[in-house]
Amino acid sequence: MFKDGDEDVLTYAASSSDTTVATAHVVEQALRLTSVAEGRVVVVIAASDGKGGSARDTLDVTVTDVLFSGSLLADMNASVGNQNVLSTAVKVGDTVTIQLYANAFPEIKGFGFTLTYDPSVLTFVSNSFEVGDFVSGLTPLVTDQSGLLEIGAASLGGDATGAGDGLLGAFAFEVGQAFSGSSQMTLTSLGATLSTGSVKNKTLEIVLSLTEKSGLAGDFNGDGSVGFPDFLAFAGAFGKESAEFDLTGDGKVGFPDFLIFAGNFGKSAKVATKVVNDQ
Repeated sequence: MFKDGDEDVLTYAASSSDTTVATAHVVEQALRLTSVAEGRVVVVIAASDGKGGSARDTLDVTVTDVLFSGSLLADMNASVGNQNVLSTAVKVGDTVTIQLYANAFPEIKGFGFTLTYDPSVLTFVSNSFEVGDFVSGLTPLVTDQSGLLEIGAASLGGDATGAGDGLLGAFAFEVGQAFSGSSQMTLTSLGATLSTGSVKNKTLEIVLSLTEKSGLAGDFNGDGSVGFPDFLAFAGAFGKESAEFDLTGDGKVGFPDFLIFAGNFGKSAKVATKVVNDQ
């Protein structure tokens, strides 16, 4: 694009008129454009010979399609906040709550996802889906086809959007009588409506695992022992109301529960003893 008559070494720089649509950089004398969102930008390219000589040129760039950035995170710990728990121990009759979080999402105004599960083992709890606060004012739409769960949330006339990190929503399953040993659910796809109105889809393979409770108080992940991963989960629920981590049955996770947990820490199901709290 540029040529110096004295054959001086040229240095280059590039800038974008709108970095929310595309960014521009010069890397090893090559122009590199990175699309961020759909739209139009003017890219300015400047060259200098270091002796006072300079030149510039412009490019009109239209971004028509952008890959969906960001990722979907799942959490099977019902406590507030993302604990990144993808496996939990359950028994027949338990209710399992799944929270979904946006991670570094672009600006969106609606979303949807699909999840597969074993309908002989798990039952979707009707009306359990609650929209999170990532985008305000969304209306949910849920379709359960016995093994395939489709959930979406969209704005019906509003203009609210959300970007970055936050809670998309939460829903629940009940563990049925056929549960024995283990079962899995898999998030298979994510769709999002960008603030521009375009819809982006992303294929997923997020596996959520259910294992059978060992009967050992404090074994929250169901691996048959009470260890450091259980401690991290317990610490996240300490001081809160959580049936999963309430070992005394008083409705709260507090010091009496910690005594039981500490008594079993480092033990396996075969040798564990339970600490009894005198009242």
